[in-house]
Amino acid sequence: MGHDVRAIGNHKLDISNLKALAKDLSKRLSAHVEYGYNQYFWLDIDGNEIEPSYDNIIFGRIEHPASNQTIWLSDELYQMHEIIAKHGERFMELPCFKDGSFLKLEFDRALKGVDYEIRDIENEIDYGTIFNDTFHGFNSHYCERWWGFCRTFMEPDSYLQGNMDAVIKYRKQIMELQKIMGGTEVVYLDDQGETQYLNEGDYNWQDILNELNTIFKETTINVSEFMKHKNRLPKDVYPLAFYDDFKDLINIEE
Repeated sequence: MGHDVRAIGNHKLDISNLKALAKDLSKRLSAHVEYGYNQYFWLDIDGNEIEPSYDNIIFGRIEHPASNQTIWLSDELYQMHEIIAKHGERFMELPCFKDGSFLKLEFDRALKGVDYEIRDIENEIDYGTIFNDTFHGFNSHYCERWWGFCRTFMEPDSYLQGNMDAVIKYRKQIMELQKIMGGTEVVYLDDQGETQYLNEGDYNWQDILNELNTIFKETTINVSEFMKHKNRLPKDVYPLAFYDDFKDLINIEE
């Protein structure tokens, strides 16, 4: 499999509960929002193994005036949260935990926060995943893959003469999506490289920035600063991460 670009940014969404988030997204996306969960988990509320239906279980719908688009908002951790709510601190004593360390890791993730997915099912648009304070946008905006993205910031060759325009277009699309989500900055990471672990929802926004400012400090490019001077890296000197606050694009718009 090839390496892809993963854009992760901060957000200001109301994640206090599922319905509140649905209302917030309906306003921001100017769309109807149906909310609930997908019944994909293979345990019932008492930890017994079941055959999941994989149906979307709808709790409610937020209407938006004059909209003809419906967004599906799914709580990916709902069934685990239900088990925890019923059994409290004793949920780890359920038989299903005796042989499954991976299951303990999944529930530990559920205890730490939220995991919501948003998509337009009818139009096959995946917007991304919402965690505690990060929004993980899907990479469908960008036609190139990770190595092509990196090479745009290196000394040019004939293949990539026009690739900068594609990157700028991609950044503008990401910036607009970030504005909708209340975010102001993003990082671009390799979904299979050395920064792959930062793609996990366990890492809050400040955790990600701390990693880039310490472990990956020498191999992270500040994109908006790069755009001021375009001092390209030598060929075959690949960055490991990118940080983008869109300041160069904001100045152009102003």
